[in-house]
Amino acid sequence: MNNFWKILCVILLTWSLTAGILVPLRVGVMGVDPSSIKSGDNVDLKVEFYNAFLTKNNPVENIAWLHIDSSFKIESGIQKSDSTVAFAIKSNKCVVVDETHAIYSFTIPKFLPMASKLEAASLLINVGENNQAIRPEAITITQDSVNAAQGKAEWNTPLDIQRIWRFQFPFRNLLYETIRNTFFHVPMWFVMFTLFGVGVYHSIMYLYKS
Repeated sequence: MNNFWKILCVILLTWSLTAGILVPLRVGVMGVDPSSIKSGDNVDLKVEFYNAFLTKNNPVENIAWLHIDSSFKIESGIQKSDSTVAFAIKSNKCVVVDETHAIYSFTIPKFLPMASKLEAASLLINVGENNQAIRPEAITITQDSVNAAQGKAEWNTPLDIQRIWRFQFPFRNLLYETIRNTFFHVPMWFVMFTLFGVGVYHSIMYLYKS
């Protein structure tokens, strides 16, 4: 019976080390070029991915959207996003350069759907059939004149993107693989405070009885 805890500790440590190292990182967007464009232009966005393996996917499935309203919601499972308040446009085509680079062509409408001269657009991408990548506020779009009503009519493409749950580490810019530290750091933090509390209790009991 005394060996039960030892065996359990070995199993938990083995699982933690294996999962923390081998669980893959989600696909992410490392960079977008250019980062500033004008309304009414035809642009080719050069996108650099992380952990994407683009050449294994059907290029037709690699679709991107530019989105300039932060109130969208992507549902879990196979449910599609609620696009009733989404101001988005869809890429015309995708050219895969290599495993981690692709070029997405967009025709930017003449007007933005908001009464401002400048807006930040997020980039949402279907990478193949089962992976998604999001780059918040990836591009700045400027316009010379304002016509929000016409802009809303032009930025009306539904966000046909699916967020499929997988057992993966989330992608975070600047962190990359080091985000795995949270898998070990947070449990160690709880254990540290638990042991600290136990140590304080026994210290008080020792002083009380001595």
